[in-house]
Amino acid sequence: MRRFTFVLLFVTGALGCGARETSDRPRLWTLFDFARLAGAGQNLMAGGLELPATYFVKEVVDDVGPTGRYELAVSSGFVDGQSMKYVTTDVWAHFDKVWVQPMYIGLVAGRTWNDPGGWDDPDVQEPWVFGVGPKSLFYSPFWQVYRFKTPVGVDVATLLDTRAVLEAANQTGGLRRTERRITSLAPTSVFSPNEWDGSTYYDNTGAWDGLWGRRYIDMGPGRFDFDQDGVVREFPIFIFTKKGVPLYWPNVGGTRPLFAAPPALTNARDGGPTDGAADGGA
Repeated sequence: MRRFTFVLLFVTGALGCGARETSDRPRLWTLFDFARLAGAGQNLMAGGLELPATYFVKEVVDDVGPTGRYELAVSSGFVDGQSMKYVTTDVWAHFDKVWVQPMYIGLVAGRTWNDPGGWDDPDVQEPWVFGVGPKSLFYSPFWQVYRFKTPVGVDVATLLDTRAVLEAANQTGGLRRTERRITSLAPTSVFSPNEWDGSTYYDNTGAWDGLWGRRYIDMGPGRFDFDQDGVVREFPIFIFTKKGVPLYWPNVGGTRPLFAAPPALTNARDGGPTDGAADGGA
């Protein structure tokens, strides 16, 4: 059976009811918050939904006991009647939109864009420079990658923020827009799930806020879209709750924006009739 992989869970005010919040101001939780809450044994309350921190990260336990390190917790559910697995790296409450952000990756001086540029290519340099950090409400793990050539005589390791990158790129022909990536900034205590080691990558060679040695977990290119205004196209995921408390039943993910089209009257996989209007995309 085909398996879907979801990476992000969006939480808005429409997900549940019961647990009350003290404010309806926009609020963002990242992997830094999940690790902090898990260490304190606390829950997260967003949009009327209350979830334990272990819903997002789980502590790694070895032969000695708890290690103080965490893995992203893998959740399961269904999309179009087929199984999926996903991890939750961020939660937004009371946000109308989530924006894609710029990430910058340098190329060794003197190389051309036609040269190989895979992640293991020594000509592609680190750090990866992220346009915003996790303390910004503009932060998201959705990145548009821009590559640039490093000026001769400049150490790419000194280009640690957007201003420095743009100054360098202006000397070497500007920026080259390439792929989109899902990459979550993370504390050193958080790792990708063991079962996803082959499809995720983490390193301590990122940079934001002008500082070197920042950690990130990379989940690869593509897998999301955004419009001309940079707003990420989001899809719903439905969590079954009772009075704001999750029931831990398998969640159900959507394949188009919420209310984009009426649902089919019968599941097409069963061979029954369908409502033709439900097959139209948004």
